[in-house]
Amino acid sequence: MHLSGIPHTAGNYAPQATYEGDNNVLCLQTARYLLKALRAAAAGKKPVGQTAYLGEPLRASSTLASSTGSALRSTAPLRAAFEHRAARLARQAAERMASAKLSDEAGFQVFMVDWIKAAKAHCAYVVLDNFAQGVAEAPAHCSTAACAALHRLLALHALTGIEDDLGDFLEDGFLSATQVGAALGCQRQQRCL
Repeated sequence: MHLSGIPHTAGNYAPQATYEGDNNVLCLQTARYLLKALRAAAAGKKPVGQTAYLGEPLRASSTLASSTGSALRSTAPLRAAFEHRAARLARQAAERMASAKLSDEAGFQVFMVDWIKAAKAHCAYVVLDNFAQGVAEAPAHCSTAACAALHRLLALHALTGIEDDLGDFLEDGFLSATQVGAALGCQRQQRCL
């Protein structure tokens, strides 16, 4: 049996337990951190680090308004879209939990799906933010062609993330259907990447 490779394959591809727990537990730990940051912002304390966006008011619409290549490759509007989605989902989950007048533990159980969605949106924002910071620092370490490829890869990553969670980006009108259509057309046809 061992020579067949099945035990090795099963060990490599079977879901692995982590020391912190399964994915839902990890997401709920992130959600607790987001709730703590939201409460700090509500108390007048400015959230720091990569939760600073939770202390800012939500913007009404995106600057991802043009279908030209340069606008769709621009890091700032893509980051703003991910930031807006993460902030909106975290605030919605916190408002639902507060309106139900539940303890934190009960609230996280009842609104688990909302909190997991908010935590995943926050993590997607953090990954994009770190990627963008790395690309911004890259010119000191790479050639012009390599830096251009990194910028294209950053835009592709962001546009793919928008496509994967399209409903979240369209839900409150921050991105319009026209903007998303232009962005997805850009990504699929690679005419502006």
